[in-house]
Formats: sequence, C-alpha cells, structure tokens
Amino acid sequence: MFGRGGLVGLIGLLCLLSGCKTITLDEAFVFQPGQFGDANAPRLSIMRYERVFSAPTDMTINVWADGQTAQHIITSEGFVPSDVRHESIPYGGESLAITSIQRPGEARPLVLHCGGNASDRYESGTLYAQKIIPFADVLMFDYPGYGDSTGQADADSLRAANFALAKYLNSDFAQRRPLILWGHSLGGFVCADMAARLNAVDGIILEATATNAQDVSKAVIPWYAKLFIKPRVSESLSAYDMVETLEGINVPILILGAAKDKTLPVNLSRNLSEGLMDVGKDVTYAEFPNANHISIPVQDRFPATINAFVSALDGETRKIVKVGSSYPQE
Repeated sequence: MFGRGGLVGLIGLLCLLSGCKTITLDEAFVFQPGQFGDANAPRLSIMRYERVFSAPTDMTINVWADGQTAQHIITSEGFVPSDVRHESIPYGGESLAITSIQRPGEARPLVLHCGGNASDRYESGTLYAQKIIPFADVLMFDYPGYGDSTGQADADSLRAANFALAKYLNSDFAQRRPLILWGHSLGGFVCADMAARLNAVDGIILEATATNAQDVSKAVIPWYAKLFIKPRVSESLSAYDMVETLEGINVPILILGAAKDKTLPVNLSRNLSEGLMDVGKDVTYAEFPNANHISIPVQDRFPATINAFVSALDGETRKIVKVGSSYPQE
C-alpha cells in the first residue's frame, strides 16, 4: 500500500526540518500512478505482454517492488486463447478504463481485480490476469488518474469510480455467473468498498493487504523512527477499515499472506484474518512462507489454494450484499 523507501526518506527529511514530532500519512503515500513508467505516456488501451492471451508464448517476466522481486514464467504448454476487450465507462464527468479477459465458450466465474497502489493495466494487467485466468474470467480497471483512466488519483475520485463500476457490474454483465472480488495490497480496500455497493457477490480474495491505514502506518515506519515521530493518518484515509466495511457482507473470504513481505508485513494479513473472524465472517487464511509482497502467485501452493476456494463457491445461490447506510446507491 505504501512504498517503504520513499517513506523512510521523507521521515528523515521531516526530522531535519521539523524536529520529528508528528507526520501525517496522506493520499500521496497511497496513490502513486506512474511509479513504474511515464504517467503521461499514451497507453493506447493495451497491456504490456498482452500477446500471451492470443498465441502460445514462452516468456519470463521479472518484477520488483520495494526491493522485492518475483519471476513469473509464462509457458505455451496448455495454452488456451482468451478474448481481450478494452473499453471505458463514464464516471463523474471522467472516464474509467477497463479490460475484460474471457475464455470463449465456457461458463466461468468472473473476478473483478483491484491492483496495488502503483499498478495500472498496461504495466501490471497481464500478470494480474495470468494469476486468475486458469480459474475465472477477469475484469480489471485503472484507478482514476492511472493509466488510461482520467480524473484525480485520490479517495474521492476512487469512490465516484466505484459507483460507476458497481453499476456496470450490477447490470447483465455479471448477473448470470459467480462474481469474486480480488484485491492486492491497496486493492483490498478498493474491493471492500466495492462489495458494499454491489447487488450480489459470491466471494472475496484479499492478497497481501491490511485492516486499515492506521495499522499500515504503524507497520511501515521503522522502529528507530518511532522514537522521534508520531504518525497520523489523514481523515480521508481513516475512513477505510476492512473489518467494518465487510461486517455486513456474508460471503466466503480468502486471505493470502506473504511471510517475507517487506511492504505490508505478514502480521497485517494475520490481524485482518483474525479481525474478520471475530465478527463472524467465513474466513480462510493461507500463508505462504517463501512469498514476498509480489510473489504469492508463483508459490507452489497457490493454484491449489485458489482452485479450492473458487470451486467451493455456490454459483446457483447468489449471495446478497447488504449495503450500509454510508454507501448510498446512485
């Protein structure tokens, strides 16, 4: 959710300038469009490495984040062609870019995937889709101010975009098959917010994420910095609490924790799992001992874990989401 290196550098600067009293973690820590590329470069509504969905391809993709690496190996063995469609939907006078990836001729569940704080469809879409497509069709979107989506990269714009995307999902697009929300890192908070706006959802997967911004702020600030500063979370971020948001949503939840996560330490995933269990949620927690923040999908137990969760969902009886009063519908 937050980049550790930039945070430590900012802490040092603030210590020099202000005597290290209180710092505020605001939306600039959370929303970081263009971190892995030129944010102003035209994306042309494509995904990097998109060809892997149309033709058998052997490829190795090396990924990094906050000093962590992962090697994703894509092979032509067992290749199944998929239809890739890029389009946009309007929201609040702006445009939200979306991509759907579906295997034709199959009745499959649909996963809405919400990415991390520096992810967009062009840079990360193929890898996000690759981890999902063996189990379900995929729908992804660029957050406001990211990739091909217009608008500001902030919490208010994201809420407006979620209204529009929920309306899209509540249409016939997703009504005749199981719908799963899958959030990685920051995307966990986005998925929780989305769940509260949907008419129906069948399951939720939360990958390497946390309960709220307060817990994140305590975890990402080094112990030595805590001797000099007191972190404060901005009001706009304090509104996001996964346990509170999901308390009234009664669907199976799978939480994926990475024991070697340097971005969001694994105790945040463990605490989230315990917090949801404490309010009576149907939670399965799976921790991967050799995984870091970005390498859970390449772990040996990952396919079996996802397949077991998706296969257990009852597609015949749609789970109805109870929408709280803090999430009015358009």
